[in-house]
Order: sequence, then C-alpha cells, then structure tokens
Amino acid sequence: MHRIAAALISCSLLACASPTLDVGVNYGQYSLDGNLGFGSGGVSGVTPLDGIGLGEDSNPTGVTATIGLGSPTLVFSATTPSFEGDGTLDADIDIDGTTISAGANVHSQLEVGMLQGLLLFEMVPGSTVDFALGLGVNMLDLTGNFTEDGTGEEVLLDQALPIPVLAGRAGVEVGPVGVSALVTWIGVSYEDNDLDAMDLDLRAEMGLFGPMVGYAGYRNTSLDIFYQDDDDFGKFDVTISGMYFGIGASF
Repeated sequence: MHRIAAALISCSLLACASPTLDVGVNYGQYSLDGNLGFGSGGVSGVTPLDGIGLGEDSNPTGVTATIGLGSPTLVFSATTPSFEGDGTLDADIDIDGTTISAGANVHSQLEVGMLQGLLLFEMVPGSTVDFALGLGVNMLDLTGNFTEDGTGEEVLLDQALPIPVLAGRAGVEVGPVGVSALVTWIGVSYEDNDLDAMDLDLRAEMGLFGPMVGYAGYRNTSLDIFYQDDDDFGKFDVTISGMYFGIGASF
C-alpha cells in the first residue's frame, strides 16, 4: 500500500512538473546613450558616446529561451548590439598602457554582449496571471577599439563583467494575447567598485498557429559601473534601449 501511494505521489509530482519550452528569435533596433572613460591610475574624465559617434542605432538579432519546470523557471536571453562612428575624445583613454589623448579625432567601435540567465519561482500559480521572483546573472561583455585619426594609435577594450541580479516578472494572459514585464536590478559597492544596473523588458505576444507565437517588445538597460582591475580603471555610464520584434514557438 505504501509503495502504491508513493508511486501515485511521484506520478502526480512529475505531472505537475512536466517541463515546457518557449524559444524565440528577435530583431531589434537599439540606441546607445551615456558616457565612458578608461585610464590607468584613475579616470580623469569621461567622453559622451554621441561625441565619438557611438549613439547611432544598432540592429542586432537576439535569442530567448524559457524552460518551465513547474514552479522554477529558467530564463535565458542573448543579444549583441554593436555601434560604430567617428568623433572627438573629451578625455584621455588609457587601456593597458596605450593612450589616446583628449581632443584627438577617433574612429570608434563598441560591441556590447548582453547575456542573461535567470532562475524564477512562481509566487502566484496559474496560467492567466503570472508573478515570479528570483535571481540570476546578467553578463556584460564589452569589446571595442578606438583608433586615432592620422597616427593610427589604437586602444583595445575587452572586458567581461558578470553582474548578479535580483529578478521579477509579472504578466497576464487572456486568450491568445499575453503581456509581461521582466525586471532585473542590482546596486552594490565593493572594494572601490560601484555597480548600479537595471534591465526592463516589456513584451506583448500573440499566438499565431499551432505552437508559433509572434511578439514585440521594448527593452531598456541602464548601467552605471565604475571598476578597478589592477591599475586599470573604467567608468561606464550608459543606457541601451529600443524596440524588438520576434517569432517563437511554445512546446
């Protein structure tokens, strides 16, 4: 009898925890705003991004995946906006001993890898209303270069910043239409490093046919980072925002 009861309970738990999978591919249009500064021995100043031509729109492709395991849900996303332009530095840029002085005209390239992995727990069970809390990591991968006109002097940037975050998601689904908001945030200071990061992802989706869904959204990522890596310092105070459109499937 005990074995039969245990088997029934196990089957019930497995049924409740039947995994689900949502995947999607999206195309976005993002803009970049803010300031950056890099130096050795301290950051003497910052340069506005639009002053070096990095405020223009970027059109990256992104991917998302959501794995439902009952109450816990795994959320993954990745997109890499890249920006390129020309302008004049307002402050020195010094990375790994290579310096381009303030006032120099430069050609700039900046690629911002935005990777996200979250673990969420449902606070309100049900298929119509969704409210979940959790935690995870937003990985920021900065890759770029600044090349001085005339001299060809080049400063290279390659910095990966794993950012632990708290996360919350709220949504409502009525018939074929669903609307949701996913927010992650962290604000900490440690060993002369300051980090304040918030990511807001608003999305509306609609069932198309079979497992297929179409969706559109708005994402706003704001980052205020000051870090020290040995003798190198960096200041990155930016906002990346824009619309995206995608198609996906639910299983």
